[in-house]
Parts: sequence; structure tokens; C-alpha cells
Amino acid sequence: MPTESPQEGPYTSYNQNEGATAVPENMSPILDRPIPYLPYRGAMFHGVAPTEPSLYQAEELPDDAVTTDVYHEPQEDINPVAVRIVDTAAHEYKQWRAWQAFANAASPSMVANRKEGQSSLRVKHISTSGTDRVWIGPDPSVSIYTGYPLDPGDEMSFMGEAPVYAIAHTGVAGNVTLAVLSEFATAQ
Repeated sequence: MPTESPQEGPYTSYNQNEGATAVPENMSPILDRPIPYLPYRGAMFHGVAPTEPSLYQAEELPDDAVTTDVYHEPQEDINPVAVRIVDTAAHEYKQWRAWQAFANAASPSMVANRKEGQSSLRVKHISTSGTDRVWIGPDPSVSIYTGYPLDPGDEMSFMGEAPVYAIAHTGVAGNVTLAVLSEFATAQ
């Protein structure tokens, strides 16, 4: 009796001229027990036992149960309405503060801090010397290349809450005086 190799089976044919070997008919599988199919979970329970019978196996349902697939029409999208919330109980108290700040040539200095509720800020160069130019900017990296120049007597207005930094011209010895006016509102 010849030994069969692992690749050989009972239906292996070595010679195609001898006639085709008969192939058995397909058989339907026989299940030991019915396996429920759970929608969106499949046939695996993953440790959670199903609590209701599957919609796809009507033979497992109780006699009085009726299975119907319900289709809901999608609702029409509603256009959003712009809403502005106005707090009528709070009152805004409008205020202003004035002070003097100094700029020098050594390093940028903060002229005005960031202020929440600040509506405007004005910075005026009040030096009397004609050569004391100052550059102002929104961050401490302000320089003569990135700042906005203010000559003596010039004034600059800002809208918003951002801080202001200043640095003086390198030829200036000492400090250059700036006047600052801040307008802001606080809730009462």
C-alpha cells in the first residue's frame, strides 16, 4: 500500500488522462445548537449573555412576540438662529487709569500690562528732547526693527487687551518718559 504524503488526499489524481475523479456533493453544516446573531455584535458574546432574542432568528422568539424592523425618517435639519445673550442684571462700570512708564535703551520694558475688559489704551511720548525716539510693540522682543516709532510729542492709540512694551533709541542715555491712559470696564 503506498504511503500518502501530507499534500496527497483521497481525491488526488496524478494523471489527467485517466478520467476525472468523482467529487462528493456539498453538504450543509449540521449545528449542535443554534447560534444567535446579535446585530452590531455578531455571534460572539464577549462575556455578556444576550438578554433578548435576535431579530434574525424568528424561530427562537416566543409565540406572542412580533418582529418588525422599524425605519424612522430622518428629521429635517433646522437652521440655527443667531442668539445673543444679554445679561441685564450686571452693570458695566467704565473706568480709566493714567500713569507714567519709562523706556530705556538697555532692554524692552513693559509700558502696559494685559488688562481684561480694556477698551482702549493711549501711549504718549512726553519727552522734551528731539532725539529721544521710542519703539513700541506687543511683546518683549520689540526692537527698532519690529516696533512702531514714537517721536517726542507723538501719541498712539490701541484697541483691545494686549500688553505694550517699549525700547528707547540706542543713543539715549537714561530713561524716556511715556504717559499711558487706559480705558476699561468692569462688571458690577
